[in-house]
Amino acid sequence: MRRVASNTTQHASLSDSLHAFASAVRWTEPLILGLCLFHALVFSLVVLTRRRDFAQIALFLTVVALAYVAEPLNRVAASHWRLIASQPYFDQRGVFASIFYSGPLLVAAFIMLVNALVKAAHMMVFIKRRQLRQQLDAQQRLKSE
Repeated sequence: MRRVASNTTQHASLSDSLHAFASAVRWTEPLILGLCLFHALVFSLVVLTRRRDFAQIALFLTVVALAYVAEPLNRVAASHWRLIASQPYFDQRGVFASIFYSGPLLVAAFIMLVNALVKAAHMMVFIKRRQLRQQLDAQQRLKSE
């Protein structure tokens, strides 16, 4: 019974924490709107370039590089937050940067990675079928000679 009560308390505190976080953010602030627009652009590019291998590679490397510099960006933003926001979103642990900046970038990178793996699997099936057809054609030529 104690375990059930503990899990319920943890769930409630997680729910409360998420609600408190969401209510603490000013969703109409230019920084937040700019980040949302930036991520909408990134996801649009992920979808639009899904059939173009080199564009996807370039986009993947760019997205990963942008996620990689999240920690230094968070430090700079923490020291100059008054220039870009109305409240200090940027803490030492980088929670805001992780949720609003790195998180969506990593999701986009994961989507591109899955897309690349699916394309590679399709290519392997295509090549194997062609190889089997060539072997079958060669066997039929040998039988007919």
